[in-house]
Order: sequence, then C-alpha cells, then structure tokens
Amino acid sequence: MIVYGKHVVMTLWHQPKRIETAWIQKGVTLPQSAQPSFPVIWLDKAEMESKFGPDTQGMAAQIHPLKLYNLDWLMQQNPTRIVVLDGIMDPHNLGAIIRSAKAFKADALVMRKKRTAPITPVVYKASAGLIEQLPIVEVANIHQTLLTFKKHNIWTYGLAGEAAQSIRDLTPDERLAWVLGSEGEGLSPLVKKTVDQLVKIPMHPEVESLNVSVAAAIALYHTS
Repeated sequence: MIVYGKHVVMTLWHQPKRIETAWIQKGVTLPQSAQPSFPVIWLDKAEMESKFGPDTQGMAAQIHPLKLYNLDWLMQQNPTRIVVLDGIMDPHNLGAIIRSAKAFKADALVMRKKRTAPITPVVYKASAGLIEQLPIVEVANIHQTLLTFKKHNIWTYGLAGEAAQSIRDLTPDERLAWVLGSEGEGLSPLVKKTVDQLVKIPMHPEVESLNVSVAAAIALYHTS
C-alpha cells in the first residue's frame, strides 16, 4: 500500500522494516536525523502530483502491510481502555477515531473483519499515521467480543442518543470499553442489548446527532 502525507511518512520513517520505498518532493527538508534504511526517490512537484495526486504534502511511501491482532492477544495484554467499532464504514471517521484513541490513551481499537471500512491510505492520513502506534484488533463478532470483555471484568459502555444515562454523570470503571455504532444506524440491536450500559452525550435540542468520530473523542476524553 502507498501512503502519503508528511505526518504519516515521518511516523513510519524510523520504524524498522515498515517502509519499502519513499518518494520525496524536491525542496522538502527532512530532519537531520532522518537517515533512511530504504530507497528514497526525489521527484519535482509536477512528477509528485502526477504520480500521487496533489495531497501528499511532498511525501509518499510504499509500506508493508499493517500487523493486525486478535482477541486472544488483546486479553493477554490486560487492557484498561478499549475502543470497539460496530460497523464504522467511513475511512475518514475510522482514521479520526484512531487518532483520538491514541491521544486519550486507549490500549487498542477493536473492529469487525467485515462491514467495516478497510485500512487504506485515507485511514492512515486521517489518523496522522497514529494507526501505526495503536494496536488494531480484528474480530468476527462484536457481540461475542463484548461477552469476552465481561468475563474479564471490562465494563462496556455503548454510545446512544436515546440512552437515559448522561456522560456527565458517569463514574467510569477502571477497565472499560467504549462501543461506537455505525454512522447511519448507530449500534446494532444485539450490541445495544449486550453492552453493560448505554450512555448519551447531552446536546442542544436543535442538534440531532454528532459525527461518530467527534462523539468518540468526547467519550474518550471523559474517561482518559
């Protein structure tokens, strides 16, 4: 996969064996310590835009596939803060949630293998490359995953606009998972029944809902 953007490429620059090849626009200044262990191809602006489009910020890189984890691995890490995605389909939202999860000290992000936005260059850029610094866990079934969390004493909170409990009144548990539903439908009915508690973010009555990535940032900040 080819990723682009200054923050993304520089996040990967010093990680062993992550970059295969990098393309840098002539005139872009690299940090003095940025001595690469991979081929670097310098292109002028016209060549860069012709090859990768106008939004590269002067940097692009061919990278190896991102390592993904499973639920057994996650449980072995004894996590205390987890983000669970129940059908997020927009890659910009996925990247933004990853960025917030890392900012507010989540231990991992869990998402379904199917009916979830794939990990693409858009996700990398929206996360500012932080997808490389937050373990991404793929599971087959969110319902079963939440049941596993319960067995490990991880309290699960689902964000839902119709919930009775306000996030303002929440006293978070020491070990918790925030569960976020899809952009259009929210939490699926079974997941809504499975979480330990539904929580809402109180808003002005004229505002119907928040973007899911904004809601995720608020929830994560509240329990960081």
